[in-house]
Amino acid sequence: MQTARQDLVNHRNAVQARINAVRMRQTSSLPGLNHLPETVSLMCALELIESDIRRHPGLERFQRPLTEDDLRSLASEGPILCFIINKAGSYLIAVTQDGITVQ
Repeated sequence: MQTARQDLVNHRNAVQARINAVRMRQTSSLPGLNHLPETVSLMCALELIESDIRRHPGLERFQRPLTEDDLRSLASEGPILCFIINKAGSYLIAVTQDGITVQ
């Protein structure tokens, strides 16, 4: 089972590396749609591989965003603070075990 997981992870990483290479070619050349079919194909392959990885016990949330409960559990040893400052304004996101607030 461990070998199957490692094979999936290796395959995923190889596809991700190919996606990154295509993106680098896009930024180094004139913008256009010439790389779009390859990018779409690779992204579809990546999603299928990640779906296979998520079928393994303990990996159900692989490459998925954290839920609110996940974030709150990360604050078990104290609050997590995130400051966002830009031209649109300033914001504070505070994560505690009790919840998430934005000010």
